[in-house]
Amino acid sequence: MKYQNIMKSLIIIIIISAIPYWSDSAEMILPESQKYLQAYYTKGDAIGWKVELKGKVTILSADLKVDTNVSDKAEDYTSASARLYNNIGISIGDVLYIIDENNLINGKIVVSSLFKTQTFGYLIVGKGKLRLVNTGDRVVKRVVENVQLKNASVYKSKGDIHREIGETGKAISFYKEALQGDKNNPEAHLSLGYLYLDDDMLEYAYSKFKEAEKYERRLYDNEDRYYLYRGLSEVRFKQAYYIKTTSALREKYINNGIEYCKKALNIYPDSVDVNYFLGIFYYRNAEPSDLMARDHLLRVITLDGKNIEAYLALAELYDKHDNKLKAVSYAERALKIDPANDRAKNIIRKLK
Repeated sequence: MKYQNIMKSLIIIIIISAIPYWSDSAEMILPESQKYLQAYYTKGDAIGWKVELKGKVTILSADLKVDTNVSDKAEDYTSASARLYNNIGISIGDVLYIIDENNLINGKIVVSSLFKTQTFGYLIVGKGKLRLVNTGDRVVKRVVENVQLKNASVYKSKGDIHREIGETGKAISFYKEALQGDKNNPEAHLSLGYLYLDDDMLEYAYSKFKEAEKYERRLYDNEDRYYLYRGLSEVRFKQAYYIKTTSALREKYINNGIEYCKKALNIYPDSVDVNYFLGIFYYRNAEPSDLMARDHLLRVITLDGKNIEAYLALAELYDKHDNKLKAVSYAERALKIDPANDRAKNIIRKLK
């Protein structure tokens, strides 16, 4: 514990040393006229959220860590610190949003640490999806005047915390509580969908993802939209190839999966998983599109040079077209990564 306290103090010192001197006093002054504003998902939105301005982002870091009970398993998340105008209404575990100069929401963080310094006043540290965020962007808190919606937001945040530390049962309970207060909350539906997907409860997962899709407009950024369509793609992939089903249903799953993959890749073209799903959908199909399958599988190994499944699929694809040289080459690459891979051995044995 003594070591953790020392490390926490060191991180705080680092944060403070990096903060620009925006004012001479410990607290920044916020004019009352600027306290509340509207935040929007996209430029085309006519109606936004009412939010309260709480501070400004001071540091963005992929490595910034502070001792906290909140697990930080998610590798694609970034840490941020922010200097606050005041700490009123902010607690550890709260979700705060970040907006750009046009009041567009470009990120959000879950508060993991809140402290006060003599020089800079209140500071927070949090972790979130911050790829679009810049230092100096404003930190806001959503003003929820409906009590049920406010409670739903709290329950959703609690569900996220339990999901990150692996307490699936508690996470599901909190997400369900959130949906009782706000049945159209796409983030709660999306999170439940992934929990069900992790347990291979495919029908439940698909149902929750489809509920999230109904209210996609309320998803605050493209990253959430990507995860929505990636989840739908994976469900259809597993239903098409992992479980016994009829030819008609398999064809339906494949066709659905192709459409979901396209939507996901339109948001994030470099997704290894979705490119792989799409390559297989095109390849293992009643009416295959081998060229498109090849292109997506080649994209996979460009992005992930150790993706054995993609190498093996390419080997089988080239074998199908009597290109034994390339088929053996890709099978050998797979075998180099996994010397015990029987599938790769069988392909090489068959073709040599």
